[in-house]
Amino acid sequence: MYKSKILLTIAGGLLMTSTLALTGCDSKPQVGIVNFSLVQKKAKAYQSAETQQKKYDEQVQAKILKDKDFIQLQEEGKKLSEQQKTMPAADFERKSASLQARALKINEKYRGEFERNAYASQLALKAIEQQIAEAIEATAKRSGAKILLPVNSILYAAEKVDLTDVFVEELDARAQSVEYPDPSKL
Repeated sequence: MYKSKILLTIAGGLLMTSTLALTGCDSKPQVGIVNFSLVQKKAKAYQSAETQQKKYDEQVQAKILKDKDFIQLQEEGKKLSEQQKTMPAADFERKSASLQARALKINEKYRGEFERNAYASQLALKAIEQQIAEAIEATAKRSGAKILLPVNSILYAAEKVDLTDVFVEELDARAQSVEYPDPSKL
């Protein structure tokens, strides 16, 4: 889940619809491109959101590993696995089904925390998304481009029209204030 393909689609659409009037002539490129796959890898806001979600997910996983019911379930699972060869198949299946039912209960116990983590990530990505439109306009103004397009809609472009790094800088400058919400408070 650490990557948001929906956000890329939205940002790509914003790039396509965020055009400036094609007037005036200067030595700067009239059209610029942005590679959103690279933006997601390079932009600090995306990296931070991914790191935060991973941190919160690891905290929940650590809780699970310390959960007494989980520890007991693991021990019983190991014993059952060792006994499998010597026990009748019907007994093994019955005990295995019982362990699976208990595992589902443990999973259900922590599912809400994982869902809150995912929701916090969505909120952070939405906050980043709100900065994208401003970063698009700032990138165009800074570079002098009259049109910005996502790289995936371009068959060929000279390297000098690739404004991905400029866009990353603009997005990073605007998204500094984006905070990852604490999932436990959601």
